[in-house]
Amino acid sequence: MVLSKSVLIDFTHLKELTGTKQEHSLPVVLNADGSVRSRVFDDEWNFKGVIASGLKTKKIVSFKGIKRVFRPKIQLTLFKIIKYKKRIAVSSIINLVDALVIISSVLGHVDWSKLDDDVIYREFAQI
Repeated sequence: MVLSKSVLIDFTHLKELTGTKQEHSLPVVLNADGSVRSRVFDDEWNFKGVIASGLKTKKIVSFKGIKRVFRPKIQLTLFKIIKYKKRIAVSSIINLVDALVIISSVLGHVDWSKLDDDVIYREFAQI
C-alpha cells in the first residue's frame, strides 16, 4: 500500500485468485504490517489509516446500500478493475461502485456478458 500524501492506492498486492474457491478471502486492503483489513466481499472496504490524505477525503467504500443479489458480482467486478488499474483513488472506486449499481439497476441483473448481445446493448444504450 502507498503511504504518501497521494490518495492513489497501490493494489499490486492483489493475487490472481478470482474464479477460485478462495475468492471470499481475497484481500483488498492491507494494514501496514501486511495483515488484512478488508476482503473482497466485506460490507465495507476500509482505507482509514492506510492512506495519508486530507480530512475530507473519503476513506471507506461501502457496499451496504447495494441489493444483496447484485453486491457480490459488483464487488468482484470492482476488485478486477482495481487489480487491472494497479493504482486508483478511493474516490474513483466509489464512483465506479455508483456506476456499476446504476448499470445493474437499469439491466436488472449483473450479468455483464449480456451486454455483448447487440440487441440488449442497443436497448441499454438508448435508456
